Formats: sequence, C-alpha cells, structure tokens
Amino acid sequence: MIITSCLLAAFFLQNSAVQSATNSTNSTENVTTTLGTTLPITTPTTLSPLIQKQAWCRAKYATWQPPVVQGCNDPYHSTCSEDIVNATNGFLVCKELLSAIPTRTSIPPMLLPGRIFDLGMQFAAYFEMKRTITAEEEKYRLLRIHKSNILFEAGVAYKYSGKTWPDYTKTDRFPDRKWNGRNDTIYLPYATIPAGVFQYSFSMFDNVQDPTLTKDNVRLKDSWRSGNLITNGVFIDYEAEKGLTYNPKHIINSAVISLSLLPIPKSPVPADLIITFWHKQTGMFKPVCVYWQYVTPTDSSLRHRTGYWTNYKMTVIKTNATTTVCAASHIQMSSFAVIMEPYYEEPPEPTDPFTLATILLTVASVLILIAYVAAMFLLGCTRTKYSRMYIYIALGCMLSQIVFLYGLTKRKDWSQCTTLSIIMQLFHTAVMTWMMIESVHQLSRIRYFFNEEKSNIDGFYHVIGWGFPLAVIIALIGYPFESFTEVRYCWAYVRGFDMWFFAGPLAALFVISAILRLITFYEIHKHRERLTRDINYQRARRSLIASIFFLPLIAALWYVATTGVTRPKTESGIFLICVPSFNALVGVLVFIFYFYKNDEVHDALVEQRKIKEKKRLLRYEHLKGMKMKVKYRPDISHLYE
Repeated sequence: MIITSCLLAAFFLQNSAVQSATNSTNSTENVTTTLGTTLPITTPTTLSPLIQKQAWCRAKYATWQPPVVQGCNDPYHSTCSEDIVNATNGFLVCKELLSAIPTRTSIPPMLLPGRIFDLGMQFAAYFEMKRTITAEEEKYRLLRIHKSNILFEAGVAYKYSGKTWPDYTKTDRFPDRKWNGRNDTIYLPYATIPAGVFQYSFSMFDNVQDPTLTKDNVRLKDSWRSGNLITNGVFIDYEAEKGLTYNPKHIINSAVISLSLLPIPKSPVPADLIITFWHKQTGMFKPVCVYWQYVTPTDSSLRHRTGYWTNYKMTVIKTNATTTVCAASHIQMSSFAVIMEPYYEEPPEPTDPFTLATILLTVASVLILIAYVAAMFLLGCTRTKYSRMYIYIALGCMLSQIVFLYGLTKRKDWSQCTTLSIIMQLFHTAVMTWMMIESVHQLSRIRYFFNEEKSNIDGFYHVIGWGFPLAVIIALIGYPFESFTEVRYCWAYVRGFDMWFFAGPLAALFVISAILRLITFYEIHKHRERLTRDINYQRARRSLIASIFFLPLIAALWYVATTGVTRPKTESGIFLICVPSFNALVGVLVFIFYFYKNDEVHDALVEQRKIKEKKRLLRYEHLKGMKMKVKYRPDISHLYE
C-alpha cells in the first residue's frame, strides 16, 4: 500500500511538471526573455518558482541558436538589437538556473560575443554615417543596453583622452558603481585610440556559456616568439608549435570583456591595454591573462565558429585573491578573460623505492661535500690555489646535487623543471671547467710556463673558471625544451642531435683535460726521480690519479642523467638509481682524494696538533695530578757579605 501510494504521488508530480512546462511553452509570447520574477501560469500548480523557471528555460531554449544579427540597421531598428541582446541574456540566465546549457544544440565557444561584435559594429557604422561633424562626444549617437548578464555599447567617439569601458560614474546605470557586484573594466590608452573619430563596439559577458577549457580551444605557452603567425588567424597545432601546454584544471574565472575598434589599431599597439578582472570565484590561483584568437576560415559566414584562447603577448601586471590586472599588446581587438585553476589538495604519492634511494644517496653525498668544504675553511686550507680549486670543484658538485634534490619536487612543473635543468647544467659545466683549470695548474707547476711574478694567474683562473660556464648557460637560455607532463627527475630534456648543444662544451672540456693529463703523465714518467723530493711532482701525480676516476665519472653522470630523463617511466628506474649512485660516489671520491690524500690537509692537521700541544704545555696540564715535594731554603748569603 505504501509503495503504491508513493508511485501514484510520483506520477502525479511528474504530470504536474509536464503540464507546467506545456503551459509555459504555450504562453512564451507573453514572457520576456530576461526572465522576470513572475511568470504567467494558466493553471494552478504547486511547483516552486525555481522549478517553473527551469521548465520555461527547457521549453524556450531547447533548440535555440544564437540569432543572426545581419539586417538590424537596414533600416535602423533599435528594437532589433534589444531583441537580440534580450534573447542572449535570457540564454545565459537559463544556463545559470539550470547549471547547464539549456539547449540541446551545440553552440561553438565564443559565438555569442562574436555575434554581438557584429551587431555593435553595424550600429557603429550607422552612427558614423548619420553623425554631425563635432568634437563633442556626447552629441554622437550611441546605443547602450544593460542586462543582468550582458553589457552592450556601440557608437562613435572622438579621440581626446584615454577611454574606459564601462563608465561606472554614470549613476543612472550603475547606482552602486558596480555590475553584478564587481567592477571589471578595460582601459584603452590615448596612444592606442585611432586618430580623429573612431567606431567602437564594447560588450561584457557574465556567466559565459562554457567556462571549462578543452585542449582544442586553448593555446598557452610560457614564452612566445615575437611575430608569431597566431595573430594572422592561423590554426596553431600542438605538434607544430613546440612548448604549448594544457592544464585540464583551467576554467574561465572572470567576465569576458570584448572590444572592437575601427579603424583597427596598428599592431603592436603603441601602449598596452589595461584590463581589470574581478574573480568570480575566490578559491582559485595562478591567473593567466588570455584573449580569444579567431581562426580565419575559408567561409566568411563561419568566422566566429573557430578559435582558441591564447596568452600571446598577454601579461599579468598584478593579482590578489579577488582581482587580476592584465596588460595586452601586439594583438587585435578581441575578447579578453582570465583563466585560473582551483586550489586542490593532492593526495600524497607513495614514495617508490627508486625515489627513496635517490634521496638517501644524494643527501649522503651532499652532507659529505658540506663537511669537506667546512673542514677546508676551518683548517685554513684556502690560502693556496691548489686547495681552492678542489673546493670549487666540490662546491659545484654540492650545488648541483642540492638543485637535483629540489627538482624532485617540481617534476610536474615544466617551466620550473626546465629552469632547474639550466641551473644544474651551469654547475656541471663549472665542475668540468675547474677540473680542466686544475690540470693546467698542475702541469704549470712542473713545466713552469707561467711567469707568476708578472702575471695574475689566480685572476685568470677565476675568469675562466666562472666566466666560461656562465657564457655557455647564457647561450643556452631560451632553448626550446620539449614539453612534458611529468618526469622522474629534473634534467635537460633533450635527445638526438639536440643533446650536443649541451654536451658540446662539456665534451670540449673533457678532451682538453684528458690531453693535459696525458702530458702531465709523460712529464712525471720522464722525471720519476723527482717524485721523492719535489712536492709539485707529488701533487701532480695525486691529481693525475684523482682525474682518472673523476673525469669519466662526471661525464658518465651527465650522460646517464640526460639519457634517462627522456625514457618512459617504466624504463627510467635503472637510470634513477644510477644518477644518485654516481652522486654518492662523487662525494666519496672528493673526501678520499681532496681531503684524505691532500698534503695541505695533512700539514694543517699536524700544525693543529702542535698548537694544541703547545697550549697544553703552557697551561701545565701535563703536571696536573702529580705529587711533588718542595723544600724551602731561605737565601741568607747576604748576611755574610
């Protein structure tokens, strides 16, 4: 009985909703498209006002298409524009009521602003034809329509100062100087406005029909090349244009502001357009200023149906939780917006064994290198070129490994990961450069081809040691790295012949160092008797042995890391374990050859022991605890004088 009653009640409610929708459909001629607060209902109903409005929206906009705007000004009819704007505004209001697009017919993105563009420029052309020659803007004809989801203005004006749309100072239209609780604006600087009289069409859309962004209708890039063909309406393909990124979390978080002028300003514009957007949702971050770039079709009637959002020559000037200010340059008049992504808490990913081993081994190596550098400073082993070169090599390795560890947290951020890769390349090049300089120095100590009394050898070493890596990295800045979504570790993402842009300088340093080491080996072998009595030969021999381990290790580390970063995730595990293993081996070899087998360190330790022993003797600590018998004998010899 209860189940039967429930079914009957549900059936009755369903019939009531259908009847309400039918009544609303039959009475649509008497209902405005702006959806007033009351709707004519021919029969009594118990449905709520919200359900009634939703039923009306489904009936009114089930097969609705954006209206054709041609012919509104021939002859001029202001009611034509009112009808079009009303219908469009009603569509957006119904989208808000239904939380979805009411029509079952697909509407291309940005088709509504495109049609309003055409409508505004038609009226602007009509006003231009009918205007009287005067420099007073208020005497020019213009059309303003303000609705809940659309602001529309078209007309002609005279260039006398910068212009801002909309004009919130008009209290008759904006009593609280806001629109929908916000005051989005677009400011056109004086230098950008065409000289003399110009035509304009401005519109602002709230509740745009599809705030989500698919990969097909967005083209974002961290750095665009000036003069890109995108401004010519060329379709930009993800495969052809390198560096394009797509974030599925991006949504449009602002009103869509559209502006079009005739004559069209020259590109690039003399001064940036300044656009202020208020965020529709506050729980979002990482704003990106974009404009809608139409793709030029072969059929002019389809010119508003294809295009994409892009950030070409768009800049974020400042932003906070509620507002983003954008600057636009080098673009045609178009539609502008801000896209953002929501804050989200990603669940912590389980640390796989390879990543854990990477962290542990690299941290151990960094600690060894930090201890080595600190010990060299504490022992005072920084006064000679011999030890300073070792310290610079250790510093380069240590900083490279620290950046490598930090890069493990940025594996999903293409921009930051590529920046960290350039920094690691800088430190890697510095290590190889100082190893080459150290081979020059060791050879000079046994061949004596530098006149140290008349030349600043130390300054020469420093200019080459730090200047060459810096020059190499400056030459590589702006390199178009391939895009990726996630890597196992941050490193220079290059492959094939492109690898030589990075490997070339390192290979040159390796070859020079190897040649100098061979010459050093020949000199030591030719004068083996000097090994027992000449400290320079002894140091050159120890440095030669160290280089046999270091040079291949540093080269192998770079090659394995560069090869492994481009491998698929399933194949990069072995590379991920080899890279930190090589890093740990670097730390161990630095400690063995540059500290344990360093004669300056040995001498410094001996000197430290002598100083401590001398201080101990001066404090008579060696006599502490000893029992001594002391007899006092007075000196009475003066009594017998």
